[in-house]
Amino acid sequence: PRVLEGLFGLVRRLFDVSFEVAPSEVELWNDDVRHLVLSRGAGGAGRVGALYLDAYRRAGRRRQGFWADVALSHIWRTRKPVVHIVGDLVRPAAGGREEAELSLDDVRALFRAMGDALQELLTETPIDLAAGRQVQELDSVDLPGRFMELWALDGATLRSMGLPAAEAEAAAAAAQFHSGLRMAEEVRLARTDLELHAAFDPRKGDRPADVVARIAQEVAAGQPPLDGRAALCQFPEA
Repeated sequence: PRVLEGLFGLVRRLFDVSFEVAPSEVELWNDDVRHLVLSRGAGGAGRVGALYLDAYRRAGRRRQGFWADVALSHIWRTRKPVVHIVGDLVRPAAGGREEAELSLDDVRALFRAMGDALQELLTETPIDLAAGRQVQELDSVDLPGRFMELWALDGATLRSMGLPAAEAEAAAAAAQFHSGLRMAEEVRLARTDLELHAAFDPRKGDRPADVVARIAQEVAAGQPPLDGRAALCQFPEA
């Protein structure tokens, strides 16, 4: 609950919308599932959409972290979007602690899933086929999730989740450690992508792996990868 309070407070602060527990108007598939309504304005008058939060691990479902997906997509002036966030937390044992324990990675994954969910829930386009993440370029589809994930390590957000002020500030500062190296890696990937698509000519005798190695020598702060061929065959999310 404390993490959710911090997350919902952040959503309210950033987007001026609020999550509230929905009235018992639908049948839920498990007692642990929370049905929430996202609204704009006082008293929930401006209903934006709905969210199902299914946070706990159950038999037959194995995937680490949290993830979001669309149940019902936005249709202009006809249907509000419905999204679910599913998690893999271990449910507290009966008679033990009342709240599940989340690691920092769990918190970041939850905030990232919320970013993906909000991209669908806050859609206002009159073009239904362009709602949410539909027809969005692969390079940018993950930006809302990444944006919200960064706020998980904000000092004010951590304090709102019950973390003592000193620990919240230390965690926020630790998140910035080596941030320049991460930026350098993004620059390396971007330059490699641009050069391979815009300037690379195999008839000149170069190999793609040679381009990777050369750019890594110019940009990477640490040692360049020994073999860049594998990195060319994947789309890393991190």
